[in-house]
Amino acid sequence: MQQELINKVEDFSGISFLSAVVTIDDPRIFKTLGHNLLLQLGRGVVALGNNSDGKAQIQINISADLADKEKFNAGLIIKEIAPIIQGGGGGQLTQASAGGTKPEALLEALQQIKCRIQ
Repeated sequence: MQQELINKVEDFSGISFLSAVVTIDDPRIFKTLGHNLLLQLGRGVVALGNNSDGKAQIQINISADLADKEKFNAGLIIKEIAPIIQGGGGGQLTQASAGGTKPEALLEALQQIKCRIQ
């Protein structure tokens, strides 16, 4: 699955961006997947949505060299995006996550993250 996702990487002015919706029942595996994908990218942003048991999860991982207090702040981005999936979340500069009750809105949420990164 990891290699399949890496093949979806987009480039925005030298910044690798990967977003995808997956279905993973174990939240630890979901979290690890985002971290491992970012390690593979090296420099970039990974935004993953997870549709599991009728619930939505989103995680954002940002490489440390890009993280700043405004545009590339995972914690701020997740707080803005979480309401789209009717949820809430938080995190730090380089990693954040949210959970919600509207998995059908995951693609919209990921699109909003993409627009913010571009």
